[in-house]
Amino acid sequence: MKILKSKLQDALKGLAKVVNPKAPIPVLKHARVKAVAGRVTITGTNLDEWLSYTIEDVESAQDADWLLEFVKLREFVNGGDGKTQITLEPAGESAVRISFDVAGHLVERAFETLAPEDWPNAPVIPEFKPVTAPLFDNIRLVLPSASKDASRKILNGAFLEKDAVIATDGKHMVKLFCEIPIEAPVIVPPTKVLTAGMLKDDGAVAVSAGEYRSVVHMASGPWIYSFKCTDGTYPNYRQTIPDVKLLKSAVEFPPAEMQALTKSLPVFEKGDSLDGVAMYAGTKGVKLLSTKKGSTAMLDTSATSTGEKEHGIAVFDRKYLLKAFSLGLTRISFDCKYSPLVAAGEKGLMVFMPIRGMISDEYWKRIGIETPKEEKVAMTEKTQTAAPQGSTAEKPDTEKKVVTPATSPTGTRETFKVVHGAANGTADPFDELQKAVTEIRNAAKTLADSMGGLQRKIAETQRAVKQREKDFRNTREILDKLKNASGF
Repeated sequence: MKILKSKLQDALKGLAKVVNPKAPIPVLKHARVKAVAGRVTITGTNLDEWLSYTIEDVESAQDADWLLEFVKLREFVNGGDGKTQITLEPAGESAVRISFDVAGHLVERAFETLAPEDWPNAPVIPEFKPVTAPLFDNIRLVLPSASKDASRKILNGAFLEKDAVIATDGKHMVKLFCEIPIEAPVIVPPTKVLTAGMLKDDGAVAVSAGEYRSVVHMASGPWIYSFKCTDGTYPNYRQTIPDVKLLKSAVEFPPAEMQALTKSLPVFEKGDSLDGVAMYAGTKGVKLLSTKKGSTAMLDTSATSTGEKEHGIAVFDRKYLLKAFSLGLTRISFDCKYSPLVAAGEKGLMVFMPIRGMISDEYWKRIGIETPKEEKVAMTEKTQTAAPQGSTAEKPDTEKKVVTPATSPTGTRETFKVVHGAANGTADPFDELQKAVTEIRNAAKTLADSMGGLQRKIAETQRAVKQREKDFRNTREILDKLKNASGF
């Protein structure tokens, strides 16, 4: 048979993401080259993944089925003119001769081949259902947002359901919309094939039940990729998505501004310890402020404030804003300094948490407005909560604020609603929690110090015991010598 060199090189380049040259099972170090009726399929596997590349209309005198060592084959055909034809032909019962022309000289080499019966059985592929390219692109785009913690295997991959692809690391979550013709959701692992963007054409998908785990099959261009899914139940990500109607501050970024900020925001002045940035949205436009204490650094943007709130500020890690821009999410919505932020657009949405405890009078002064009343109330209540018992600090006249779940007029369930307390009061609900955490930390430090002292005493006691044992042995030896010398 004769194969165009560039086709074979493309196939082997992709198979390198699946074939393990150091696999403990010899057959897994090989690629399978199978020719049937002028159609050649080159396949590699590691038992969790199967990847095949099909070459059509191949000049072939007869059908063939060979297992060739992957590394040796790739090294032999690497480089050179891709338009060269490579010839593969039998060289006895267990060998294949591969040859091609280089500058008028014939280069050839014989490769040993294993028996085709040694090749592991591949999963049976059910009927494919067509999909469009966004499925493969969306998987590639969301996988960087998955958790990198090996102990959280379920969160290491992407969650596929009928209308979206989702990934989260527990700090932020990305959801991109696309139609996926599957009967039940599956979790796909972060394989090299999926993250490399090899699957990028309109293709097809199918899911089959394996012995222990479901197997997903994807077809894209010349590739057919089958892999085992991650076993487990994905967490209910929907409960982390707030109702955008309840987020009163919103910003709309035009494409030109997104491109400009993608270049300027990474080098914009950073805070003393956190890679955060403050975003103001309100009647004075949309501005990005440095979180560094005492700084006056500020970026005026051409974005527009589209929310109901007159003034709003949120502080968050700038990498999430840059990621939202890279995903084409143009609208950022938020409410208060504790609520999650939602980046949304036609392609999907992203939810990420703010950096709490970073908003102060300093940001409002930089913008040139008086601190909003609700912010002053929050800071006053925070100071009163921190006052020690028995102090002469003035107590508030209002009742303690109580929050209960409630339903908005539109039927949407709100997170909290004030039923008692000062108007527009926004007491910090995390003060008591922070106080408790501080007490626990202090207690833990005291315990650690005590444990350290105890360990030192144990070590000193062990040394003293060893020294006494040594003195006892020395004394015993002296007594034995005296006994022998005296004849007693």
